[in-house]
Amino acid sequence: MRVLGLRTYRDHLCWASVDGADRPTATVTGHGTVQIPTGERGASLAWVREQVIALVEEEQPQVVIVCPAEGSTVTNALTERAQTDGVVLEALHVLGIPTRAKKSATIRYNFGASSAAQLATMLGQVPSLAAIPPTAKRRDPSIAAVSELPA
Repeated sequence: MRVLGLRTYRDHLCWASVDGADRPTATVTGHGTVQIPTGERGASLAWVREQVIALVEEEQPQVVIVCPAEGSTVTNALTERAQTDGVVLEALHVLGIPTRAKKSATIRYNFGASSAAQLATMLGQVPSLAAIPPTAKRRDPSIAAVSELPA
């Protein structure tokens, strides 16, 4: 199964493509970060839509997992990230790609972890995730994509 994980930021989009029948055999087959152009916000969001369409055409995922904007304080960055998430979800819907938005708590649940510390231990047991440095931008979308695979 090929799963595409996406995480948006205010000024860039990170993605990772994962292939595998289950988590232990999962392989990160591609990843990248693209900068969202600055300028008029509507034009920037239209650019994001086109990038998502091109990425799906290139990677051919069976399902896409989006890491949605989360936060308890509404900031400009969070608002802009939520806008970008909306554009990504709309583009995936138009393409007919099965899509799920998974917050960090949902990902922990999918792995059967009750805490962030327990999740970190479990992620260390998945070879394709253990190899990704904790600070790498591709880590979150890779984890989200692997979480869709059976244990």
